[in-house]
Amino acid sequence: MRQIDASITGSRDLQTFMYTLDPGGPCRSQWDVLGGLERMGFRVNKHRRRLTGIDDVIEYHAEWQRKRHELEHEIDGIVVKVDRFDQQLELGFVARSPRWAIAFKYAPEQAETVVEEIACYVGRTGVLTPVAHVKPVIVGGVTVRNVTMHNEAQVNEKGVYVSARVVIHRAGDVIPEIVSVKEPKQGWRMPATCPVCGGEVVREEPYIAHRCINPFCGAQRLERLRHFASRGAMNIDGLGYATINQLIERKWVEDPSDLYRLTKEQVVQLEGFADKSAQKLLARLADSKGPSLGRFLYALGIPQVGEATADLLAVEFGSIDKLRSATEEQIDAVESVGASMAHEVRRYFEGHGGELVGRLLDAGVHPQVTEAPGEGPFTGKTFVFTGTMEAMGRPDAEALVRKMGGKAASSVSAKTDYVVAGPGAGSKLEKAQKLKLNILDEQQFLELIGE
Repeated sequence: MRQIDASITGSRDLQTFMYTLDPGGPCRSQWDVLGGLERMGFRVNKHRRRLTGIDDVIEYHAEWQRKRHELEHEIDGIVVKVDRFDQQLELGFVARSPRWAIAFKYAPEQAETVVEEIACYVGRTGVLTPVAHVKPVIVGGVTVRNVTMHNEAQVNEKGVYVSARVVIHRAGDVIPEIVSVKEPKQGWRMPATCPVCGGEVVREEPYIAHRCINPFCGAQRLERLRHFASRGAMNIDGLGYATINQLIERKWVEDPSDLYRLTKEQVVQLEGFADKSAQKLLARLADSKGPSLGRFLYALGIPQVGEATADLLAVEFGSIDKLRSATEEQIDAVESVGASMAHEVRRYFEGHGGELVGRLLDAGVHPQVTEAPGEGPFTGKTFVFTGTMEAMGRPDAEALVRKMGGKAASSVSAKTDYVVAGPGAGSKLEKAQKLKLNILDEQQFLELIGE
């Protein structure tokens, strides 16, 4: 659905079923709402059914497991809801997930195919990811050609090799995964040299991943530049893969600092650009020269450092100069960082990463100094956000916590004071429940901050 050209989306025969009416008006139940929507001319699911007990639910679930392929669209299960609104209200929510509705999923469909090749792809940090290219096969209505295997250990644990007959499914009816191998064999090895640049590939203990250690690797360059320009990083609109590829091919850009040395005369030569669009791109580049320190650190692509950790480091050290000169022990002392991440951060600034930061500063990029949080109602309190925030974005919520004197961490620990869990919350919520921490949904968080 998400296309730069909306006409592409418009050309697709997209249809939807309506399920909710808010406010519900005179309706007193889900069944009333569906009937009301239908009378108003909306498309509702004709296979809906009101059931009287759990035995009926079990039978309905089994019925549609048998008949799912008769539908005009794919399904991965059924949803069962308590019908009456007053009972829904009484049952309430857990971390914004309703107690009055539950999805019963079907086991993912499986199919058998043959592995034709195991290729390795290089990411922005140099990590090599093996991908099994399989003979195309339809699984759950989707043609599967590629299955990501993540690392050498996983390939050998499953015994995958070229010409192997494998059974695959789409995990969660979405992500292709090899379930089993007919005659498994171990022994597949990562290449000793990078498939893109020919540089040395090493596995650095204690990590399970293999990585190309050539900082000038072409694949890493493309992914690093795209990450640098991405929305959560420097947010430079107009720098997509196609544009970055052209810049690399013309040898105008080798690292992010070169972006800030581009001229209008160069940009207008790129496919897809004319005088006005070239000027707009240069203006966006100029606007990005004063990022927050957190955004800047995230844009650098330091291994293991995500958006939340970048913000934590920004708050703790305040300026890029202080962080660059910090010892591994000082970085390790930051909450939620840990020894492994501290080592990566220190090594980054001691190596080519430190040189890149210098070139960016010389090109006029000046990360804003981050002021330490002052005293406020959350002083001494640590928050962790997980799942989707609906009323405000997660970065905004974290910024608000810091403004009120608190800390926004990226991982849950016994030191965490509050976990704010939205829809889609996963392992962080589970850990918080095990540790018996204070768990808030988004509405409770908004009430806590007085909004």
